[in-house]
Amino acid sequence: MNVYDRYVLPYLIDIACDLPMVQAQRRQLVPQAQGRVLVPGGKLLFCEHGRAPDAGVRRWQDRLQPLWGPLAGGCQLGRDIPALLEDAGFAAHMQSAYVAGPRPMTFHYRGQAQAS
Repeated sequence: MNVYDRYVLPYLIDIACDLPMVQAQRRQLVPQAQGRVLVPGGKLLFCEHGRAPDAGVRRWQDRLQPLWGPLAGGCQLGRDIPALLEDAGFAAHMQSAYVAGPRPMTFHYRGQAQAS
């Protein structure tokens, strides 16, 4: 098996974490620095949309999710990306902001994470 010092995971954390096996074994699917995908000290580079900081936008994310998920291949608008990474054993350094477009669909997190 190949291991890398960098692993790019764009727009997949929220989908992967919705799989039934992940709910019980999230640490097994999200890459981690234990020789499975990343070398020790390797970095996970990510970009994800996720839970917005504004209450009104979060309400819209919750309202739209039942339609959005099936139309967008299982994508989750309101995932708490920092918590998912922490639960998977990562310490993350990230930025978050709205990008152009409708606010419920455009709050993004990007950054890098390393196994803690």
